[in-house]
Amino acid sequence: MNSLQSQSSPKSDVSDKQTLLAVLQFLKKNNLKCTEELLKKEAGVTDDDVKPQSAGQSESDVANALAAYKR
Repeated sequence: MNSLQSQSSPKSDVSDKQTLLAVLQFLKKNNLKCTEELLKKEAGVTDDDVKPQSAGQSESDVANALAAYKR
C-alpha cells in the first residue's frame, strides 16, 4: 500500500462513501442488479446503507457524485 492510501483523510472517506452510495443508487435505478450486488459485496455495504432518505435527495446525490466524471 502506498503512502497516499494509508493516509486517508476523514473528508475523503465521506466523499468516497457518498460517491459509492450514489453509484449504487444509479445502478439500482437503471436495473443493473447484478452489478449493484457485486459492488455492494466488494465494498462491504448492506441494503440498509444504500436506502435513500428521500427520492429527491437521492437524485441530487447521484447527479453531484457523477458530475465530477462528466466532461
